[in-house]
Amino acid sequence: MTDSDVEELSVSPSAPSGQAKFFLGFDFGTTHSGIAYAFENCPEDLEVIQEWPEGGNNSSQKVPTLISFRGDTALWGYMVNEMKPCIRGFKLLLDKSKNLSYGPAIESEAIIQSLDKKPVDIAGIYLKKLMSHARTILCRRGIESVLDTMDVQYIVTVPAVWSDKAKDLTMQAARLAGIPQANLVLLSEPEAAAVDAIRTIQPNSITQDDCFIVCDAGGGTVDLITYKVTQKDPLRLEEVTEGTGAICGSTILDNAFQKLLIETISKTHYDQLSDEAKRIPMRIWEKDIKPNYAGQDLEDADADDFLDAGYIIPVPGVPDCPEKHIRNGMLYFESEQVEKIFRPVVEQIKSLISDQVLGAKLAGIPPKAVILVGGLGSSEYVFKALKTCFTGMEVMQPRNA
Repeated sequence: MTDSDVEELSVSPSAPSGQAKFFLGFDFGTTHSGIAYAFENCPEDLEVIQEWPEGGNNSSQKVPTLISFRGDTALWGYMVNEMKPCIRGFKLLLDKSKNLSYGPAIESEAIIQSLDKKPVDIAGIYLKKLMSHARTILCRRGIESVLDTMDVQYIVTVPAVWSDKAKDLTMQAARLAGIPQANLVLLSEPEAAAVDAIRTIQPNSITQDDCFIVCDAGGGTVDLITYKVTQKDPLRLEEVTEGTGAICGSTILDNAFQKLLIETISKTHYDQLSDEAKRIPMRIWEKDIKPNYAGQDLEDADADDFLDAGYIIPVPGVPDCPEKHIRNGMLYFESEQVEKIFRPVVEQIKSLISDQVLGAKLAGIPPKAVILVGGLGSSEYVFKALKTCFTGMEVMQPRNA
């Protein structure tokens, strides 16, 4: 498979030629991954797996893209203790053509080398864990036999900006996971997001001949593509522009936070912290601050004071420094500092969207809306910033997209 892009994307059920098909999809992400499946003749009954090993009672459509080893046993997802050294961001290591600056991925590359393995090996191990878990869930549903009795189509998502070599390594990883190459399709992430998002938003929001941009802002990459609705029922989409993207996902925010943290407490004090003490502020950032940050209310200059409230971040072992707001092992971070972390990434996303708008207009089909999906795409701050910037278009943020 040399190109995952298609001129026309059909999402309507097709009449089976011979054996009916069963689709098993893996959303292989930089920070989180997911699994979904559906029968060809019942596409509306698609199920997204929400139960994960050691995930507790909380249901989630995604599982962390993490690997660690206990002896020869590979732990994955929620099994991994993120407070200890683990392998993360390894998906980005499959495409060395990009200028990789994501700290955890660079650190993980050293761990992978110490294990005498390659990134493709780790990706293969992780995909194999996803494959095994999918089989477990299908068994619980009483339909495990479909993997042996039906024509199974395996789908693995890849960024729109993936190089041909990275796509080849992804296919190699899938083969290591036991996925038959003859039954494997690589699907660009914005294509997959387009189908899911347009089914999620209000039925009357997108109509026949409408043109819209899908902005899939994830953990590692932000991928975009523009589609025209050529048929609404069954849904058929036609590409208007070439898919574009960049490595400017939420991991870049993580890098910027870590850099600011080091500058604030000083590199000398940061280097003296234990590995666990270094991970504590990163966990606070990744789990609490980053996903919940909304910024100043751009439409209300008299917004409540809580919108400017700062954040308390544990920095155990760092000496007091009142001028830097460090006291009793706690660092006070102002809301404005968080906004400075978000701003460069959001500006890059705006630029990518503007390029898609220009391409669509040159094709004679100005876009009606931007559909914002992905982990970073769920950010309230990103949504408000894009809505303020692109006033001539709707900015939509589908539920669970």
